[in-house]
Amino acid sequence: MKFWIRSVDKTDSTQDHVFRLAKKSAPPGTVIVASEQTRGRGRLKRKWLSPKGGLYLSILLDKRNFKESDILLLTLRAGLATHDFAEHFGVSNSIKWPNDILVGDLKLAGLLAEARDEQIVLGVGININETPIETAASMSDKIGPDFDSVELTGTWLAFFEKRLERDDTVEKVNRFLHGRDQRAWHDGKEVVIKGVSPSGALVIESDGTKSEVISGEIRY
Repeated sequence: MKFWIRSVDKTDSTQDHVFRLAKKSAPPGTVIVASEQTRGRGRLKRKWLSPKGGLYLSILLDKRNFKESDILLLTLRAGLATHDFAEHFGVSNSIKWPNDILVGDLKLAGLLAEARDEQIVLGVGININETPIETAASMSDKIGPDFDSVELTGTWLAFFEKRLERDDTVEKVNRFLHGRDQRAWHDGKEVVIKGVSPSGALVIESDGTKSEVISGEIRY
């Protein structure tokens, strides 16, 4: 897959920026990377604090190349690429289903896949040299403050492209899944996290019965 990277100093949201470019006939593979976002967002429209010092990027993908059921797996592939990216720089981490990367219990990165019309925009936010909130982690001890965001984006895209070409995503996600075989809460009920299914759904167990979750909040 070919990528065209455009770097901007500041934008409202790299997601919205890419959707605007899509309306102007930007090709799939268009990437916007920003040093700062003023209205960054994550899953469930939660605000994603995006000061300078992070890596914020979004990629335009052709929705026709993916089934509707592939969106969750796409997010997990991007999560695994982010896991590999951090490991590449010596930062051990885990994948919290469906879209967070954690160092211990602290959030290092988040992912967001959104579909509109014929496009999917995949967004990634990684704390490189800043921790915008107390519950965040960063890669500041591995990457210096004068990092090249375009170069880092190219490194991340290489890991992402590799994930798109392989079919072992679920196996790898299960290997690095945060909270596996531990107790958690879903819809007010205590459950045990058992893993991720072939479809990308989270497998939970409650009162001896297993079920799959494709949306909703999991609290640990």
